[in-house]
Amino acid sequence: MAYLEQKFSAANDPSEGQSLGTFGHALSHKKAVRILVAEDDFMMSDQIVSDIEMTGNTVVGPFASIEAAAPFIAEAQAAILDIRLGRLNTFDLAMKLRMRRCPFLFYTSFSPRALPDALRTASLHNKPTSTLALLADLDLQNRDIPLKDKVFSLLPFLRMRARQLVYDQAAADRLVAATLEKSISQTAMLDEMNVTPFLFQKLEREFMRYGREYMI
Repeated sequence: MAYLEQKFSAANDPSEGQSLGTFGHALSHKKAVRILVAEDDFMMSDQIVSDIEMTGNTVVGPFASIEAAAPFIAEAQAAILDIRLGRLNTFDLAMKLRMRRCPFLFYTSFSPRALPDALRTASLHNKPTSTLALLADLDLQNRDIPLKDKVFSLLPFLRMRARQLVYDQAAADRLVAATLEKSISQTAMLDEMNVTPFLFQKLEREFMRYGREYMI
């Protein structure tokens, strides 16, 4: 925990210049990333698109069918895929992205058991979750760093999500600190592909249970 306490203190220090990484383009002054969105739920798709565009990144799509999305796979620099579009799954799209070493994740109501063996290690987020969690995951897939550093890299995304929940930066930081403290004993068991959904789910649950206490 001492390592993360040190890193969390650094994250609170403006002199550290910590950014949201590649996929937080609008706040880190990096080049916009083209993110393909394949989602057939209109309201959910609209929210994801809006959130991505607010970060300054570019949406490829959104697409509600495999047929519509397939021709644009080569243009994508990252992708958010629902497992099922209509009656078809997106596994072929995912395999093409993997062959290109393009970051992608599944955002779905299905469990990881729905994934074929070839995609068993792919990142999967269950609906609903914040778009920030999805962008954080895509960002980390670009980084070849140890797990503990991946956790640190999630801090600006976690802090921003906490800020959306409690509307006060000090309270948001208390929420993130408590989430990390309660999660640290379990993070050693996580692989690099599921640490992001794990920590964001912990943050949401911590807020649902004790949110009012962090406003004091």
